[in-house]
Amino acid sequence: MIGFDQNDKSHFEAVQTANARPVRRKELRSMVREFILAAGPIADQARDAILDFENDLPFQYEEHRNSLEVQKHLTAQANKFAELADLKNYYAYRTEEDSDQVAIVHVSPSAAEPENIAKAEEASTYLSQTGLWVWASRSFEEGAIQSTYTIEDAITIAKEADISDLFKQSTNENDVDQLGTLRGAIAATAAIVLNFREDRSQEDIDGARDVLGRANRLPEKPGIMWSPHSAPPWHHLIYVVRGFAADIRESTASEGASGDLIHLIAHPFEEISFVAIEEVCKLWPNDPKLTWTGLILAFSLCHLPPWPRDEIRQQNETKQALEAAIDYYENGNGWASLPLPPPAWVKVKSGETRSRHQQYDQYNLTDMINPAEVWGEPDVFWSSKQAAEILQRIPFDDILNSNARNALLDFLAGVLDWTIQKKAPHWVRPKCRNRSTTKLFEWTRTLGSRLGYMAGLFHLSDFQNRFLDPILGLEGDN
Repeated sequence: MIGFDQNDKSHFEAVQTANARPVRRKELRSMVREFILAAGPIADQARDAILDFENDLPFQYEEHRNSLEVQKHLTAQANKFAELADLKNYYAYRTEEDSDQVAIVHVSPSAAEPENIAKAEEASTYLSQTGLWVWASRSFEEGAIQSTYTIEDAITIAKEADISDLFKQSTNENDVDQLGTLRGAIAATAAIVLNFREDRSQEDIDGARDVLGRANRLPEKPGIMWSPHSAPPWHHLIYVVRGFAADIRESTASEGASGDLIHLIAHPFEEISFVAIEEVCKLWPNDPKLTWTGLILAFSLCHLPPWPRDEIRQQNETKQALEAAIDYYENGNGWASLPLPPPAWVKVKSGETRSRHQQYDQYNLTDMINPAEVWGEPDVFWSSKQAAEILQRIPFDDILNSNARNALLDFLAGVLDWTIQKKAPHWVRPKCRNRSTTKLFEWTRTLGSRLGYMAGLFHLSDFQNRFLDPILGLEGDN
């Protein structure tokens, strides 16, 4: 229905009516039996037409007529359809003894050939293996094992699929998608074992750790279509994170598990990074310093080089942020400050490039406190959308009831001030700051909702001066 607007109601309804016709839910192939078993000449006409498919192959391109591969494929397809038109492939039997009901069943001769039996078994095995990911994913979402598999059955299927080189780089590009799905299914099953470990044997638990260890060591190989947003939901590292976090929660983790989780926060796929942040935040009752380290690193990674991105510079800055976080976790004391955004605005010197300057389409020169001054964005870009994802995962209740409370409040006051500066620049005259110069939709919504939640945990007198009054001091829609 894409493309219609409010003036196209008659066309919209016409398409709905056409789509609602029962025939639109049928395939020609499923209707073959009704034609060739029908009375009258239509049966012979339909049968002859289908049997003639092999003599009139449906080539889509002229050059395919000379392609043996295409000819072979279309001929095999025509022969398969011919089986539907052959009356010898249909069998009739009564559904029940002394019943007038007769069932007519088609039995494909080619389906019984060894090659096709092997293909069907291979497809069935692959579907059961990859189905593990769906089962595990839903189990994590619901917080309970879903009925599709038992953990015992899942372990058995995963072991059969866990070939020795599963978590090694493949040289065959055609195998990448299938391998990726299979890796995710096996890693997801291992994560389930560690998260729902009651009644599990030590052998099962050790096997799950081995799988996740191998999965964690598989280097990421960016493809031609790689993007930070392109991680599939079955990516094996998502389940490496969940498995490592479970071991830390149960106090059974290896020595390097916490460091591995911190490293995964810096993974270039944002979905893996967000899952790692989420799991690290859940570990506050077990290891508050690990949670705080994760937040320090996560907010550090919101600082990006200016556009166009210098990939080498960004990789170096990520490496430095990661090293600093690991050093704090291993050697730091107290609650280090969470990284704040860069300045909301910087004064631009005369003659500098105007590519990063604030566009004044929202304001007139008469709105400026000093029209001679030019203000612009800082060189460092702050990913407010990424920061909003992190803010949603912070365990507010736990931190505000700990001695890290003041460090978190300082951070929130700082980002609130930054947001207000962005929305109501200080270089604009009062009474004119009612038109936002920036579109921080995700960030503003998340910050507002988190501050609103936090307000319920405070006395008004504690919350008002630092948070409420600055918000109420804004003008207009802001």
